Amino acid sequence: MQGAVVASVLKKRREKKARSVEEEEIEHLIKHPVDTLVDDIHEVEGVLRDTEIHKLFGLRSRSDPIVRREIQIDGLLTKVREKLLRSSSYTRLFGTSIFFIVYVSFLFLQRDIESSYYVESSVIDLVGSSLPLLGNGGYMNSGLGSTGFLSTSEDFYSWFRGIAQVVFSDPVCGDGKCDGPDEFPGFGRFGCIKDCGKYKNVTSLTITLEDVVKRSSSELGISLKDSELEQDTSRVRFFYNIYSETMGDFLFESDTNATQLTFEAPDGDLTLVLYQESSVEGLVENQAVTSLFAITPSSFSRLQPRKTAIEYGNLREIIKNAVYGENALKTLCRSPSESQVAYCDTFNPQDVGYLFTSKYGVSGRIDLKDSVTGVLETIVKVGYCSILPNVSGSPYAQANKATIVESGSSCDEPLRLRRSRVRQATPRSHLPQVVPPKGTAGQDALDKHPAGSQHPPASPSSHKGKSDIEEVEGPKAKSDKNSLRTVSNCPSTGQTLTSTTGYVASGFTTTYSSNTLCTWTIAPSGNGNLTLTFQSFDVEYHSTCRYDWVKIYSCTSVNCLDSESTLLATLCGTMDRINPQLTSPTGIMKVSFKSDSSVQKAGFCASWGEGAYCPVKPDTPVFNKVEHVLRPLHNSYLYGISIAEIQVLSTSSVSYFRYTYSTDAQPTPRCDCADWPDTTTCPNAIKNGSKIVLFYEGATSRRYIRVNVIACNKYPDVTVSSRYYRYYYNYFLGPPVVSFSFLVNFLEPPASSSTPSNSTLNKLTSSANSSNSSNSSLDNSSTALANSSTVLHPLCGNFSVDQVWREIVQQKINVTRALPQQMRFNVTRQDPTVYVSSEVFATSNVQVAAIVNVLLDHRQLMQQALARACPLLKIQQEMAISTSWLFNKGARGEECKSHYDCDAGLFCTKPSSTSLEETSTCDICSFCKVDANDAIDARCPTLMCPTSGNFPACTNAQRLTARATCPSDYQFSVWEYRNASEGLPKIVPPFEPKNREITPYNRIVGAIVISQRRMKPTSCAQSVNKHVQGFMKSVEGVVSCPSSTLDDTPYGYDPSFMTFSAMYNPKLMPEKFYSPLERHLIRSGGETQLSFPIGFFPHKYDSNFFDTNQDGFISDEEASVNVSSFKVAYKDSKYIMPSEADTFKLYFDERLTQMLAQNMIQFAEDGSFIDSQTEEVRVQFLTYNAPKNIFALHEFIFNWQTTGRIPWDYKVNSFSVDFFAGPKAGMQIFLFAVLVTFLLINSYMEVHELLGEIRKYNLTGYLSHPFNWIDWTHFAFMWGTIITCLLHYFDCRQFYMKANYPILFYGPEYSTAGQQRKGITTVQTGSSFQVPLLKSGNAMARHFRTDNKAEMDLLILLEQARTISDSMNLYSFFAGVSVVLFVLRMLKSLDFQERMGLVTRTIARASSDLWHFMLLFAVVFYGYSVVGHMLFGHQYEGMKDMSTACLTLLIFLLSLDTTQFYASMSHAAPDGAFHIFLWSYLFIAFFILLNVFLAILVDAYAKVKEETEGTTGLVEDLLETLWHGLRKTIKARHFVSNQKLEEALVKERETLTSKESQRRILERDLDEERLILLPGGVSLDTHEVAALARRALGRKTDKVHPDAGEEEQLADLFFNEDEIVASADLMNRYGTEPSVISERRKSELLELHDLEGIRRQIGTQIGQVKLLGSQQQVLDLLTSIGKELAPAAIALQKEQEQQVQTAPAPTSVKLLRVTLVRATNLPRMDLFSGCDPYCVLFVNACSGLSTFASEVKHKNVNPVWEQQFEWTTTSRTKVLSVTLWDKDDVTSDDLVGSVQLDLEQLPEGEEQELTLPLQNHKLFRKLRETRLVLRVHKLTETESLKQEKTVSEKGKGPQEEEQEEEEQEEEQKQEQEQVEHVTQIEDLQELDELLENEIGQ
Repeated sequence: MQGAVVASVLKKRREKKARSVEEEEIEHLIKHPVDTLVDDIHEVEGVLRDTEIHKLFGLRSRSDPIVRREIQIDGLLTKVREKLLRSSSYTRLFGTSIFFIVYVSFLFLQRDIESSYYVESSVIDLVGSSLPLLGNGGYMNSGLGSTGFLSTSEDFYSWFRGIAQVVFSDPVCGDGKCDGPDEFPGFGRFGCIKDCGKYKNVTSLTITLEDVVKRSSSELGISLKDSELEQDTSRVRFFYNIYSETMGDFLFESDTNATQLTFEAPDGDLTLVLYQESSVEGLVENQAVTSLFAITPSSFSRLQPRKTAIEYGNLREIIKNAVYGENALKTLCRSPSESQVAYCDTFNPQDVGYLFTSKYGVSGRIDLKDSVTGVLETIVKVGYCSILPNVSGSPYAQANKATIVESGSSCDEPLRLRRSRVRQATPRSHLPQVVPPKGTAGQDALDKHPAGSQHPPASPSSHKGKSDIEEVEGPKAKSDKNSLRTVSNCPSTGQTLTSTTGYVASGFTTTYSSNTLCTWTIAPSGNGNLTLTFQSFDVEYHSTCRYDWVKIYSCTSVNCLDSESTLLATLCGTMDRINPQLTSPTGIMKVSFKSDSSVQKAGFCASWGEGAYCPVKPDTPVFNKVEHVLRPLHNSYLYGISIAEIQVLSTSSVSYFRYTYSTDAQPTPRCDCADWPDTTTCPNAIKNGSKIVLFYEGATSRRYIRVNVIACNKYPDVTVSSRYYRYYYNYFLGPPVVSFSFLVNFLEPPASSSTPSNSTLNKLTSSANSSNSSNSSLDNSSTALANSSTVLHPLCGNFSVDQVWREIVQQKINVTRALPQQMRFNVTRQDPTVYVSSEVFATSNVQVAAIVNVLLDHRQLMQQALARACPLLKIQQEMAISTSWLFNKGARGEECKSHYDCDAGLFCTKPSSTSLEETSTCDICSFCKVDANDAIDARCPTLMCPTSGNFPACTNAQRLTARATCPSDYQFSVWEYRNASEGLPKIVPPFEPKNREITPYNRIVGAIVISQRRMKPTSCAQSVNKHVQGFMKSVEGVVSCPSSTLDDTPYGYDPSFMTFSAMYNPKLMPEKFYSPLERHLIRSGGETQLSFPIGFFPHKYDSNFFDTNQDGFISDEEASVNVSSFKVAYKDSKYIMPSEADTFKLYFDERLTQMLAQNMIQFAEDGSFIDSQTEEVRVQFLTYNAPKNIFALHEFIFNWQTTGRIPWDYKVNSFSVDFFAGPKAGMQIFLFAVLVTFLLINSYMEVHELLGEIRKYNLTGYLSHPFNWIDWTHFAFMWGTIITCLLHYFDCRQFYMKANYPILFYGPEYSTAGQQRKGITTVQTGSSFQVPLLKSGNAMARHFRTDNKAEMDLLILLEQARTISDSMNLYSFFAGVSVVLFVLRMLKSLDFQERMGLVTRTIARASSDLWHFMLLFAVVFYGYSVVGHMLFGHQYEGMKDMSTACLTLLIFLLSLDTTQFYASMSHAAPDGAFHIFLWSYLFIAFFILLNVFLAILVDAYAKVKEETEGTTGLVEDLLETLWHGLRKTIKARHFVSNQKLEEALVKERETLTSKESQRRILERDLDEERLILLPGGVSLDTHEVAALARRALGRKTDKVHPDAGEEEQLADLFFNEDEIVASADLMNRYGTEPSVISERRKSELLELHDLEGIRRQIGTQIGQVKLLGSQQQVLDLLTSIGKELAPAAIALQKEQEQQVQTAPAPTSVKLLRVTLVRATNLPRMDLFSGCDPYCVLFVNACSGLSTFASEVKHKNVNPVWEQQFEWTTTSRTKVLSVTLWDKDDVTSDDLVGSVQLDLEQLPEGEEQELTLPLQNHKLFRKLRETRLVLRVHKLTETESLKQEKTVSEKGKGPQEEEQEEEEQEEEQKQEQEQVEHVTQIEDLQELDELLENEIGQ
């Protein structure tokens, strides 16, 4: 309770205190100090005076005449000066405009921009459109002019091929237009017959050439038509072409291999050139050459390989091609056709090989068709190449064999020549067949199996009637009788078989015997089951097995008694009727077999144990027979077999064969396999595949021989024979004879001659024998078969000729042969000749060969012995040797032991090895080449094979090919229309420059240049991570990275010498084009070899260095120059462009055809022009457009970035070198002079202005104005334009170019004299022909070789073009910026005109806010750029670097095209990061910052627009100025110019100088001081700032007056220079301009006084409220006092009211009615609608609405409204205002005019119609005829109004109503007073706070 009391007391105290404070404040407001009010009045008056000066209407209280006069003069002087300034501004604007027009005209005259655009865009559209746009997109690289990326280097080549196709477009033959000189009357492939007609002076020639394959029938003896060899794509094919010296080229566009071809040739020398397209060097191994031809490897390796891929006649190629052909024929003969069998039977690989060596190449002829007779005449014969002298190719031709023999040499190593035959033997159908003897019926006729044996045949026996026996080898051929039991039906029957495996059988190999009972007990060791398996079973069948059966018992013991056995099965029938397996659980089994006497079957065989088997009965033997038929010459009807070779075979397994034979009609004994120990009956056994050889040695008779053979299979316990025998029979004949003879002549013996004695004969014989003393003697016991006739004439002394000859022969034959021979001698005399002949009978063909060899070796010695023994005989011929009665034994491939075992034309070969199994065989004579290696007795049979033998074992390739002939060309001439003396006809026109256009009219100047910058390789180990380093080290040396250093090392290849390239030209040799230094090196095995030529060299390298005579090709002498470094071969410095020295350049000049250009592109691609070291490739070319006289320098740049991208870009600059030249030169020079004059004047004026500001010490103010900086920048760029214009002019004046630029070294020469092109040098391509490779012709290799001078000329031209284009670009830059600055200066010049200066004033007003906004925007913008670059730069092109990111974000604000960024950016970063970045940027930058920017501009524009409202426009202002100037110029009467008026006002003002003007001047001077303004109305002046500077500098001062205050001390201080400078700096940094101080002081003082006045008014109202309360109290007191006097007063009041009521009522105006009638002749306010009028009517001080608007009358200049409007007026209603407006839907409504009507002048109670003119000073001329019609009626209050009022008040009594109204009014009044009181107090508090804040600021 106590607390409540205390709280109540405290609350009352607070309320009382608050009331007291409030009363004090109110009292303070009401009782304000008078001095303060006086000061406020003075301040407000000062501001009022300053403000009044600038106002059009002043206060009436300002009535001081002197001051008013001064203000009038100053104000009018200001207006006049404004007019003068405006006039001078228009003059300046006019001058600036003229300057601008002259400048722009000058620029347009200097360059045809539109034409330059079309020239540049035409090339860009063509060239750029063909480049891939891969990777383009985003805001920075989209749409027209966008660039892209290459995928691979192939894209570059593909693009450039398209450019070359456009530029190097040759005339089209067939378009109906003969475009010379490329098209001319032609023939064949030359010229254009379709457009220019045919060249008629040509001769028709027919060439027919075939290789040996196509002429195989005649050349090889076998037709190869449609054979695999003919169709073999790998075989060598030969091509040819005809070179014409007249045309300087080949007649055929490409080499051909047509068999027959008719062509046309002009007069002149022609050369048929032969080529070999492919090679067999890689298909045929050197070993194959050695094997076929016995050429030693060392000599063959010394043969030079082909120099080019098409060299014709290379010796290695000829030999290997022969091997290839021989191989192909051998393959063909492995499966010959019927027509080829005969050829293949005699096929000899080496002979065919030698044949191919003489049939290499093509053979044929060239025929000329007579133009008159039409007859073909052969003018050239073409023959094969041959390494042998005789082109027949036969190695047996005398010259050929001599060459081969001479080429013999020692062998490098033992050689195994390929003597193997293709076919094993001649088919039997080719040999005579033996007719069996009559009456002999052979059960097996002669077999038809093919002849031949895979096993060596048995040797023939040396004794009569027997054959050699070949024993069976192996373990099965044992002679142990115990292992060979007699074959029976039941082997081992009755025995107990205890082996773990075995078999039991009966019959099986034959049918089982009848009445047989066989029993076997099987008891193998070990316990367990015993299973018996039947492998075959065939026993007579019966349902109960009644007749024959097999019973199986299971026994408990070996005895197997009936009581101990159990029958398991009884079997009969066949395998399908029995259980093939039976098992005995006891392990013992008994098998019983029984047969009856009726039917015998094959029997059975059953086995037991693992791996057991049953004996197999062999099949009947099969014969393969070879029979040598003998038909003795002395008895033609006697025939027989000399030798029969019977090969015995079996189709099944067989151990051996047994055979026996008999002769004549003796029966042949039959031998069983078990009878082999009976050597008397069956002595012979042979193995499978062996041969039985049968022959008979009878001399003249024949004998019948028969042989039986049976097959045998021998097993350990049984021998099984075949079911049937095979036998053979035939007749056999006797031995052969060797005959030899010769002729001798008788000589008449001289008289003194004596006959030789016995001793002489013996001596001669001994002498003859002595020559062969090494031969063993023969037994001379043989007797002659027949005695020769005796020559009685004593020619040989006491001996006859036949005796002497017999003695010689017997001695020689018997001495040399081990066996005695039977001989027969015959000497026949026919005077004067003696025929000496002898015959020797041999026991075998081997002896025949031996005898013949003896005779061949000794026949000369034997004849010499005869001549010595018989001196009267003269030998006429060499001994002739022959054989007869030979065994015609073997065909080719069959076994032989001598040459005479073979048929005619065959010889017996030497076995290929010393193995006993290897035997000799017969072969054709051609295989006998090397006696020691080929023949069986180391001697080829010269009798049987005359051409065989005597070939070397090994040959030397150089010697063999020493006499080779192989012409690769045939030169001939054709002169049908001219004589050779007249020279060659001129068919091809001389070369003329070509117009190479990239687009129509845009001609390429010089060449297209491709430049490459290459970087040296370096290591790629950039990572510090050891694992990454290890990964990169694994490919070190394989993978490299580009460094930052340019690489000038030559690189690449010339694909003309690379077989993989389509440009490969095998006709060329690299050494003719490149020196050793210019070729790659291959290092292997410590040796260095030259490889492919280098393809590309840097610009500084002289590609002509080694070609000292500049003939285009490098000779051997030139190539021998010893140069070890490329630096030695650098060009002279005058031919090197320093900036391009290390670049690699390719040139495509105008002389190229499209085909050559494409070839050169292929050269660059195949030669690896672009590789891993490529950094940049730049394509440059200069074009000239003649119709527009415009050059254009085009550059397309491709960068191989290390990131894997290949971006491309382009630069195109056009220019004209006719600068200040041509038809416009005069105007250009004139405008240039005017331009320089204007610029000098403007520069002078600006300098003059600057100096004036400097003199006024206003340099800072001058420099602070932005447009002054624009002026000076403009002058700088204008002078820059002038200077760059002059520099560009001098560059153009120095421009120099040649008529043509033959940059490429090879190419046609520019000539107009019609000279014939001729070769400068030649290159070897064949064996003798040299294809003229013309320097003035097209390049065949080293396509990019250049002429140093022409190259430098072109580079200088391009450098000039680049310099001119750069100077033009620099000139255009200065000119363009100058135009922009000109525009800004124009805006400055227009700033004086209020309407035209809106832009500049808006920018100026908003500049401060814009600067702050730009700073804020830059911060936000840069932040988002950094984030965008980091998040998206790795994938999105628009964010790849900071500059691009800034541009992309800026474009986001202008064009939010999601197709340009959304996909890339959304993939580059997570979705959340992408969306946060995108939408936050749009919200901040677009929705906030951009709108803030617009708001700043709009706000500034609104303020400027408000300031310029009501000002005149440019046209009116300009017309007024011009009118003033015109009147001033013509000195019109009654006209005072602005200049005269200014002079008068200045003079007038000088006479008036009041105190007021002095005050203003003084205040103005005082206001020029800077101040530092601080909140609260406090400021610091210069003196105070200097004192602060002194303290800040730390300077101490002594007080002058110790008792003085601080202010006095500061006033007395003296400031030094440092303090003054410091104070000035502080004032500049913190001070405010005097003008700003003055304006701000005025505005803030007025604002503060307004707030203070409001505050005081509120306080006064509060006081009045309290005063009213006090008055009410006083009134109440007076009322109480006056009640005493009320009756008298009331009576008096009533009397007065009655007097008032009786007095007349005054008339008062209550209503104003106005009718808007119409308007006439309104002006046209709009272009289309005319005028859409409506009126606004206004009455001042009325009760109710004061303003009304009428209807809008659309498109009506004479509107009629008839609308009525009413107002309730008051006593203050004075004026009626009517304004007429034009309605606009788009812009604001336009004011047409207004009418002001004074209502006090109108009579009351009368209606008047008024026609009034409209007023508008802007449209005063248009409103001259315009009128507005109104009806106005001023009404008084009538009875009707009273009645209406009375009716409205019915329903209540007058007193009640009045009382209620009074009460309501009283309540409302009290409530309103209370609210107003509270509100006023609150307002007062708010104003106090606001005033305090304002004062504080």
